[in-house]
Amino acid sequence: MAMTYLGYARGTKEWDVRDALIELGIPVHCPSKIEFLRVGKNRRAEPVETVYLPNYVFMELTPETFYKAKDVKYLASTFRVLNRDDMRSLSRFLTAAQKEYDEAMRIKGNRELMAEYTPGQALRLLDGSFGDVLLRFKKMVERPHDMYPKVQMEAEFMGQTVTLEADPLDVRKVV
Repeated sequence: MAMTYLGYARGTKEWDVRDALIELGIPVHCPSKIEFLRVGKNRRAEPVETVYLPNYVFMELTPETFYKAKDVKYLASTFRVLNRDDMRSLSRFLTAAQKEYDEAMRIKGNRELMAEYTPGQALRLLDGSFGDVLLRFKKMVERPHDMYPKVQMEAEFMGQTVTLEADPLDVRKVV
């Protein structure tokens, strides 16, 4: 009878551990997520795939495969068995993570313009006359004549809402 165990992958080697366990024929769950991040001087938010739970993998082990799994490189030799309540929570988590991953893959596949900010998030401009004004993210806009997408933001001036657009390189999150 197979039981589900939680394993610890050392040194952020979750995908290496997952691949090694799959080669041994062991069912493994290592959910991943796709985040859209703007890196460096890139003006577009690019998809980056990361592990949902860093350093953790879920394995379904039988008594025969238990000792094979202990020999996998980068996998700590201490496992935690999951009880029924943990299994229900894990099942819900894996379902939710898969839905989120599928949605991100759909966006990635459609190559929709994705921002690293959420609507209403507080932003600030690094330079210019609006550098000291609190701005709220509205959306990303890209017009055919523009060289790159722009961040569209809103600010309040004298009781009215004003819409501004800026280069993504000039915008930062307010911490």
